[in-house]
Amino acid sequence: MTNPEKFSFKGQKKDEKIELLLRRHWFTLIVPLLKRFIIFVLPLFIFFFLFSTFILKSKFFSIFFLLWFVIGISAILYEWVVWYYDIYIITNKRIIDIDQKTLFSRSVAEASLGKVQDVSFEIDGMIPTFLKYGDVGVQTAGAEEVINLEEVYKPDEVQEKIMELQKKYDEEEGSPVTAEELIELIEEKRDTDSKENKEEENKSTENEKKSDQ
Repeated sequence: MTNPEKFSFKGQKKDEKIELLLRRHWFTLIVPLLKRFIIFVLPLFIFFFLFSTFILKSKFFSIFFLLWFVIGISAILYEWVVWYYDIYIITNKRIIDIDQKTLFSRSVAEASLGKVQDVSFEIDGMIPTFLKYGDVGVQTAGAEEVINLEEVYKPDEVQEKIMELQKKYDEEEGSPVTAEELIELIEEKRDTDSKENKEEENKSTENEKKSDQ
């Protein structure tokens, strides 16, 4: 979990405070970095170690070697940048999922804490269990039915924090009335009005009987 105190984001409201700033666990970055290193960088070191004299004497191979090395480092930096900017922001008002797909492509999904219906977490596998990372699923009543916070550190604590913030939000802002609750309120009001009308009719009938006597 990253310290959110010095962090801000575009569209943040004046009274909105960042409670959690999450990224995928650092271990999830290791595999793609290793792949890039093995494909681009490691062969260069082996090739240079075996044919260093020939490479240094040839301008063509020297330039090729340098360009390939730059491409390899760029590929490694690309994986890191995508991982770094793929973040989850949890504030005292909403949950924001910034999905950094590539360097120039991202998607953003968000849900108000007032629309959160259920929060669950899952840790699957030996390594995630040992390193304490997993997924948190946030079920909402909005258009984006589920927001998945994938491979975050200590998902059980994240779940607990979201539920705590949701409860606090409902106390401060008031929980929105669902369609089912609205129907129940209408039926209760109708039953109450009907009961009151019957009582008035009974009273008027009794009054008429007394006046006739």
